[in-house]
Amino acid sequence: MYWVVENRMVCPRTGTIFIHVLTVKNLRLIIWYKGDYFISIGSVLVTGPFGIAIDGKLRKLHIMRTFSYNPSFWSSLLANSGCPGNHGNLLTRCEHRQDCVFALCPYGAISS
Repeated sequence: MYWVVENRMVCPRTGTIFIHVLTVKNLRLIIWYKGDYFISIGSVLVTGPFGIAIDGKLRKLHIMRTFSYNPSFWSSLLANSGCPGNHGNLLTRCEHRQDCVFALCPYGAISS
């Protein structure tokens, strides 16, 4: 399968990530995953018997669940995420780092 990432967000309480992808058959999905890699908007995911390649490099991802994309559902996930980086703002410092389970901020912020 071939997927293009259109949007992404993180859940700092669970250490999981959601991506909104578009498939070659024009299906939109939300993929909920856990892994050591923060997938960027515009990235291309290719799946096959070899695993998952992101932008041509094999990565270890644990896909927890996939959902059909629904704008209301995506907005609900975003509103309840608790991460200021999910809203597209440039972050250099984050006041919520103490509540975040990510060892490194996916958006590059440091603790305040």
